[in-house]
Amino acid sequence: MTVASESSLVLPRVSPSALAPATRWRVDLLARTLRTAAAPFARGDAARARAGLDGLARLAPPPTGLRQASTRLGTRRARWTLPKRVEGSEVFLHVHGGGYALCSLHTHQGMLADLARRTGRRVLAFEYRKAPEYPFPRPIDDVVDAYRHLLATGVSPAQVVLSGDSAGGALALAATLRLRDRGEPLPRALALFSPWVDLRLRGDSIDAFARHDYLSRPLLERFRDLYLQGADPAHPEASPLLGDFGGFPPMLVQVGGVEVLRSEIEALATRARAHGAPAKLEVYDGMIHAWHGFGAILPEAGQAFRSVRRFVDDLR
Repeated sequence: MTVASESSLVLPRVSPSALAPATRWRVDLLARTLRTAAAPFARGDAARARAGLDGLARLAPPPTGLRQASTRLGTRRARWTLPKRVEGSEVFLHVHGGGYALCSLHTHQGMLADLARRTGRRVLAFEYRKAPEYPFPRPIDDVVDAYRHLLATGVSPAQVVLSGDSAGGALALAATLRLRDRGEPLPRALALFSPWVDLRLRGDSIDAFARHDYLSRPLLERFRDLYLQGADPAHPEASPLLGDFGGFPPMLVQVGGVEVLRSEIEALATRARAHGAPAKLEVYDGMIHAWHGFGAILPEAGQAFRSVRRFVDDLR
């Protein structure tokens, strides 16, 4: 498995053929399975789909070798995921993905466990309000509120790594933009896993890699429309790719080599660096969108989280 820390915007640069046959088979099967499962949502009811996913996730046994503790961040339900041995004072405040409309603490408990286990850090995730019941910018309001409540418990901003996957990565960026603009203390760093940062859907990779990934243009359009409900997709909080990253903390950005969001994620790293923000981009050859959540079958998820650990270790 090859990981590139810098990347060209020329597509395609990598393909699943770069993988070992066994890994390529697992990635292809996973993408096909998820593509089939996601297709009905492009036409169906978001609340029903959300409830179904959450119900299935509740059937899974809790992760082993970790401690979990329920709590609250203001009005939002939250959960700590703690490794057996905490190896640093940093706290990951994680914003889960799900296209702004789906997923929960339950659907993401495997990813959260891997993040805690591989980094040796405490992970705190929370439930934010979802579209279409709570459209843009309500989820961003909840991320900002959760961050403020975490600081109110005595955790220093210098201890917080604000992380997020997919739509959660965009929410983490949007919240940081708002905090910066309001002169509030910023987290020590950002860790973004396949962040969805451009709701204009202009990236070349959306169509170039459609046959490799499980996300599709119709599915992205459905998520976008449920979330924005007529709001401008070019607003920097809706599409953080268009934001001003001056004064931002260091960020680690990870993207799959054949995921449909690759173009916009690479553009994010390029723009952040142009604004003076320390942004490290890692491209994981042959990986699909948010492969971090499939550590049970993709060892590359663990590889990505080990890189997150090195990133946080180097912040000291």
